[in-house]
Order: sequence, then C-alpha cells, then structure tokens
Amino acid sequence: MSGGLTPDEQQTIEMTGAVGYYENRQEAEKKENAGKPSSTPEKNQGWTFRGSKLLAVLSSLRLAISLFLILAFLTIFGTFIEQGRDAPFYIAGYGEKWGGWIVRLKIDDIYH
Repeated sequence: MSGGLTPDEQQTIEMTGAVGYYENRQEAEKKENAGKPSSTPEKNQGWTFRGSKLLAVLSSLRLAISLFLILAFLTIFGTFIEQGRDAPFYIAGYGEKWGGWIVRLKIDDIYH
C-alpha cells in the first residue's frame, strides 16, 4: 500500500486511519490527467505488426501516387510504341540503339 506515496502521506494515513485514501487519490489523479497524453502506453491499444515501419511505408499516400505515376509513364510507352511486332521492326523503325533497348526491356509487349 506504500507504493507511490510520500513519507508524509504514509504517516497521515497511519495516524488518521484513513481507509481508502490511496484509492481515492488514484481516482483523483485519473480525473486530473484525463485528456492529457499518457507517458506510459496503455496495453491493448489495437494490433501491432512486427514490421510496422514497413506497413507505414506500404500504406503511405506518397507510395500510392508514385506507383500511379510510374504506371501512367509506362502506359505512355505502350501507347506510342507499336506493340507485338518482331525485333527487326523496332530496329528498322527506331535505329539499332533504341530498337535494341525496346526489345531488351520488353517495351514492345507492355500489355501482356
């Protein structure tokens, strides 16, 4: 019963025989601290994930927008570069350097 009490408070309880003082003090502190952020985390504040940092990154708006922009950029390639033709077609049309890159990176078959 002495946990958290100052020596003066302990002596007052012993001298007056105040029963329930400690419990009333705890309730008063709870009311006083209501609405203030707690310095110690409460138990069971919801589920936690071992890789919560990973979960935060995967659920971020920045990642979603980045992925949509990458998808849009790749779709532009698929729109302007004819799809499904043979390698000689791309080499003849875009030159040996760019035609080779189109075939190597499979930009000639983006939608499949």
